[in-house]
Amino acid sequence: MLSIATANLVSKHYQSANVANFIVRYISLVLCVIQRVIVCSSGECRQLEFKAELALPRKRLTNHMIRVYVDKTIDHYEVLCYLEPNCVSYNFKIWNENEGSSCELNNSTHEGQKEDLVENASYVYHGARSACTSNPCKNNATCQTGFTERGYRCLCVIGFTGHECGVGKYYLKKNHVSENEHKAQFKYSVQFKILRVSTSPHCSLGACGQGAWMLVMKIDGKKETFRYDSKYWTNQLEYNPVGGQTGFDSQETKLMTYWNTSFTKICLGMKVDQQISFIAVEQEASSLFSLIADGQHRATSLGRKTWKTLIGSEASLQLVCNMEGFNVVSSDGFSSKARIGIISNEQNDCSTCDSRIGFGIYGSSLSSNRCGNVAQHSPDNGEKNIAVMGYIFVR
Repeated sequence: MLSIATANLVSKHYQSANVANFIVRYISLVLCVIQRVIVCSSGECRQLEFKAELALPRKRLTNHMIRVYVDKTIDHYEVLCYLEPNCVSYNFKIWNENEGSSCELNNSTHEGQKEDLVENASYVYHGARSACTSNPCKNNATCQTGFTERGYRCLCVIGFTGHECGVGKYYLKKNHVSENEHKAQFKYSVQFKILRVSTSPHCSLGACGQGAWMLVMKIDGKKETFRYDSKYWTNQLEYNPVGGQTGFDSQETKLMTYWNTSFTKICLGMKVDQQISFIAVEQEASSLFSLIADGQHRATSLGRKTWKTLIGSEASLQLVCNMEGFNVVSSDGFSSKARIGIISNEQNDCSTCDSRIGFGIYGSSLSSNRCGNVAQHSPDNGEKNIAVMGYIFVR
């Protein structure tokens, strides 16, 4: 089941003693995994094959990382990929004396992702044979390789069933009108037939316009759930999925759409005094997870005036820096941060920003606000600490 191709490649970078130690540990882990497969129950066994030809030295797959393991010694990274249901490849970082080794688990192989397979002399990329490359699962279902006799399984979203999630169980919807002047309307129908239907809600979200908007997250700025360094920004785990069915209320949620839904446009909303304001971000990506989880800054160009419309007349920011987009972080590492948003400063740099508007925010001042507007040290509309409910949609 496990190949030693990666071990052969990595061993070139080790002294002979380290190589011997690695091989012994590697073989023992292979035996453990084989034993695990023998005792697992039908339908839950996983068979993942790492072929030698898919071990690529000096390569690293980017933008698909779901988890990172760091250690001072080489460890059982192929096994870890087996045990992570969404993993189908990994990037092994070559060991060195100062940093040890590390491994990045990926939810995709390089097949169909050629632009994400980059040169990096410090890594070895190893992919498994993936039955999910052809995307057999339907209706935004998650495909997991190596399960069942078909070689994959589909995790259906609510309302769908079947091996490939192609059969609709029901489509329960309700009319809802938000509290703001944009009248964001959920236009739903009710169907209780067993047939193929679309799960996309037909909505109009104010300034974002009409379209099939899919809810991704709801964030309460007064709670710690989605602070900048929360695990929920970097993993593929749902949080309170029931909250995804309750409209524009104060229930926080993170849905599977965070990692399994591609889009070309994002709609961001904030509720202030029962009024919800929206702004649109033109951004194409395979998922919101792919934009955020790796921590890399990806810039947008909406401008400070547009970001301030989320809060309304009370919005306040300092006048310079105005760094915006995804994973926005002050260069000192301690001041304002935002997973999605804008940060500003009163000095002519982005080192110690004291103001921010956004989602998943954090900073050295008034740091208990996780979604909304914080502004200190000479902002343009007075000092503020406005925590709000935030809503993130994609289409």
